[in-house]
Amino acid sequence: MHPLREISLVAGRELLRALRSAKGLALLVLALLGAVLLATLASAVNDMGGNGVDATMRESAYRAMFGDAAVARRLAQIPAALITVDFATTALLPLFVLLVGFDGVSAELQHRTLRFFTVRTRRPSYYLGKVLGLFAVVTATSALVHLVAWGVLVARGLLSLQATLSWGPLLWLTLLPISLAWSALAVLFSSLFRQPFLALISGFIGYVALAIAQAWLTHEKLPALVYPSSFDRWLLHPSFTNVVTGVLLSVGFAAVTSSLGVAIFARRDA
Repeated sequence: MHPLREISLVAGRELLRALRSAKGLALLVLALLGAVLLATLASAVNDMGGNGVDATMRESAYRAMFGDAAVARRLAQIPAALITVDFATTALLPLFVLLVGFDGVSAELQHRTLRFFTVRTRRPSYYLGKVLGLFAVVTATSALVHLVAWGVLVARGLLSLQATLSWGPLLWLTLLPISLAWSALAVLFSSLFRQPFLALISGFIGYVALAIAQAWLTHEKLPALVYPSSFDRWLLHPSFTNVVTGVLLSVGFAAVTSSLGVAIFARRDA
C-alpha cells in the first residue's frame, strides 16, 4: 500500500474514533462549553469598553503586544469581541491539543494494540497519520467552538453579521498552521511513554518549558521560534509574504517535531 494511503487511513480512523467514541461526546460537550465561555469573556471585554476604546489606543496596545505596527493597524479594525475569541483560543490551544492527543499513541503502546496496525502500515505512516488525525480533530473542534461563539455574540447584538463574516473566518484560519504544530508536538510526547498519564504530565511540563524559553529569547531579543502560538504575529500580518512565513514556520516546526517522533517511534517495541 502506498504510504500516503496508509497515512490517510490512520488519520481517518482517528477522526472517526473521535466522533463515535465516548471521548468524542466529551469533546463535543467541552467544545460547546468552551464556546459559551469564550462568548462570555468576549461579552465582558465588550462591556468594559473594548469596542468603545479609541482605535489609536487599541492600536498602541496591539503594537506593544506584537511589536509590529502593520499587525496593530489591522487588528485595530477588527471588533474587540472577535479579537478576544481569537486571542483566548490561541492561548488555550496548546492545552486543548494536549488533552485531546496525549493518549493517541501511548494508549496503544500500553495495551499493545500497536502490533495490529504496524503489520498493515509502515511505522512512519502510522505516526504521521496520528499527527494528521489529531490535527483534523482539533480543526473540526475549533471550527465548532468559533461558530457557536460567533453565533452567541451575534445573537446578543455584540457583533454584526457582516463583521463576523468578514473577519471571523480569517482569524480562524490563522489557527490552522498553529494547530498542526501543536498536534505534532502532542503526538511526540504521546509516543515517548507507554502510560498516557506520563505522556500528559511530560507534555504539560514541556509546554511550560517552551513558554519560558520563548519569553527568555524574546527578552534577550533573540529569534524566538520555539512556541508555535507565537507564530500568529506573522499569520495575522496584512502582508501575504509574512503570512506565508508564518505558515512555513508552523509547518517547519511540525516537520522537525514529527521527524524526531518518527525516529524515536521506529525503535519502540510494539
